[in-house]
Amino acid sequence: MKPAIAQPLRPIIFLNPAVITDPVGVVLVIKSEPAPAVGLVGGEGSHTNSAAGLNRIVSALDAVIVVTDNTGPFDARDSLLSRGLAAGMHFHADWLTDQTMTADRGAAIAKWRAQHPSAGRCIVIDRPGVEASKAVIVTVREGQALSVEAAASVVAAFKGAA
Repeated sequence: MKPAIAQPLRPIIFLNPAVITDPVGVVLVIKSEPAPAVGLVGGEGSHTNSAAGLNRIVSALDAVIVVTDNTGPFDARDSLLSRGLAAGMHFHADWLTDQTMTADRGAAIAKWRAQHPSAGRCIVIDRPGVEASKAVIVTVREGQALSVEAAASVVAAFKGAA
């Protein structure tokens, strides 16, 4: 019997769905450990442009998504797909962080990661103020869209932080 070949861990993208579902759009500021902060401004646009950027990041890194905020009475995954997230995107089997302990998404991410110690490296895409250790942080502000060009910079920052 042949020994099993270890498969590389897929990166995790912790995503606040408001980044995609908010039609105002986003501005990105990327920082990663140990790499210095990288500021990005996407083009003017809508949630469709932001979804295209996210699709680019997920595809380029073969990543899986964990949602950090299930807004409203509906499943956030359905909302993301209806806003342009590609149908082939993969959500982690445990796709939603537990925010019952706190409204702090950074703490919820830390708890999720502690419960999944074998999970791969991660990117956090969220609003200002969310922190996570050992992650590429993409801080999203209202006003611009996550363009495909900006997404390419996120991918480069993630690969450079390896």
